Amino acid sequence: MAKPWKFLAISVLAVVCLGLALGSGVPGAIPQALADTNEWAFEIQDETVTKVPISTSFTVNITAVQWSTENSDGWEAYLRYNTTYLNVTGIDIPATLPPPNNGAPDKYPAPGIYDMANPGYNNTEGILYVGYSPAPMSPKLNETFWLATIHFDAKAVEGTSYLNFVNVDMFHTTKILLGSIEVQNWSKFVNGTVMIGDFFNLTVTSDGCCPITVGGLGTVAANSNGTFMVPCPSVTLTANDTASACNFTNWTVDGGAPTTSNPIIVNGTANSSHTAIARCAAVAAAALEGHVSFPMARVGGLGEPFEVKLFGAGNLSHVIWTGNATTNSSGVFNITGLDPGTYDIGIKNATCVSELVSNVTLTAGETEVVNFTIREGDVHSDDYVDMVDYGDFSYAYETLPGDDKWNANADLDRNGFIDMGDYSMFSYNYEEQGDAYGCF
Repeated sequence: MAKPWKFLAISVLAVVCLGLALGSGVPGAIPQALADTNEWAFEIQDETVTKVPISTSFTVNITAVQWSTENSDGWEAYLRYNTTYLNVTGIDIPATLPPPNNGAPDKYPAPGIYDMANPGYNNTEGILYVGYSPAPMSPKLNETFWLATIHFDAKAVEGTSYLNFVNVDMFHTTKILLGSIEVQNWSKFVNGTVMIGDFFNLTVTSDGCCPITVGGLGTVAANSNGTFMVPCPSVTLTANDTASACNFTNWTVDGGAPTTSNPIIVNGTANSSHTAIARCAAVAAAALEGHVSFPMARVGGLGEPFEVKLFGAGNLSHVIWTGNATTNSSGVFNITGLDPGTYDIGIKNATCVSELVSNVTLTAGETEVVNFTIREGDVHSDDYVDMVDYGDFSYAYETLPGDDKWNANADLDRNGFIDMGDYSMFSYNYEEQGDAYGCF
């Protein structure tokens, strides 16, 4: 049985000049679903998104994260950053590795790229390198640990820089090793982002069914809230009520008068705090009751399935909803939970051509009755009664269930025998085409 994964919290205080603290350096929690895999990864910490003022010094940590009990004995990280916004000023590595190793890191030779030492950086190319292992013959590591602390200077330019782990080329790669075998999983690497400039604090609340888009910073789910650091001077908030089952009502910013404008812009100054609340109301669902008229010669099978589609009014290329419904012994089907609106409604089963009723308005909280009269004969189920159907029908003529040539789709009157009654229906609708031909 595999040992449970261990979690070693090494506290590294990352302090930004001018008193801006970025966190404690404690590695992020490992999701339990991943705890039984033998894999490693690198993470940017303390925050995957680091926000600092312009012309500020700050630090970012790299942590080697172990996902269960797999050992490792070699760690090499290449990290890209954008030199338009950042310069590296130094790289710290641990004086000793954590237990059970307890020894000083054995630094790999300089990587021979961009004239970097180890650890080293090149502020022209925007890349840094850290690579080391335990001293020879030292115990391997099987615990999450702090790999390095990177010292950055933010330039006097507002913007956003990536912090991405990369493989530069086949000889200079980010990797975690056990012997000569790589044990990392790239899907678990956590890159970082640095946002440079003045920011204000914003709490966004969805009071109702609308999710909210907060500029390019993220989203807030319906009936929830989120807190964001927003680059000055403003951000655009959008309450998304595109689903017809949800209606936007109003916004309130900082407790002021409600506004029905959507989207809205919230302004802020450096280090100020603001609130924005979007109110949305769920719209009651509508229901459809379909009354299907079958041919007089039909002797059975009124309880059978239909495919039902709701199209945009006058636009059969826009399918808004599709589903299935089965008629009862009276030829009636019911569908609930539909979005209110005006639609063209089509139905089709295996042997009839499609029928369409246009400009049907479904009203919230109400049931709309719609009548359909079907035309039988589509033996081939391609929504057109033609020579192909005639071939299928004639082949199955005068057969019963169980016969080699039996075809249930040719039994149009549902009496269990393909005869003149079925032929009468077929011939009556010969060369008929479905109202929504090509849509079913």
